[in-house]
Amino acid sequence: MNILVIPICKDPLLGGVTEALKWINLKEIFERYSGVDLYLLCVDRDGKTGRRSKLDQLEQQAQAVLSNNKLFLAENAWQELGAARRYKRIRNLCVEDIQNLETRIQQRLVGTVP
Repeated sequence: MNILVIPICKDPLLGGVTEALKWINLKEIFERYSGVDLYLLCVDRDGKTGRRSKLDQLEQQAQAVLSNNKLFLAENAWQELGAARRYKRIRNLCVEDIQNLETRIQQRLVGTVP
């Protein structure tokens, strides 16, 4: 089993879901960390029914500005992410959401994404 280390973006420190969902902030991150191949955004769902559509919109915007070999994926979780500081715990709390994200990453890695 391969282990992938994923650093958490701390500069800029976004300070919450509202800031993390702003396109201008994401675009700054893409520009600042242009050497990154895979950007992941995982946010709490917070009971917002439109959260998934907002994430889809951000993915489309990112696709338009990132080169073909770079990918931005966003996922919302049904459980509190802030309380889970370790990936394994997040995965156990948000099984369907995180498995969906993992599947999308795997599809991209093996080239099965349309």
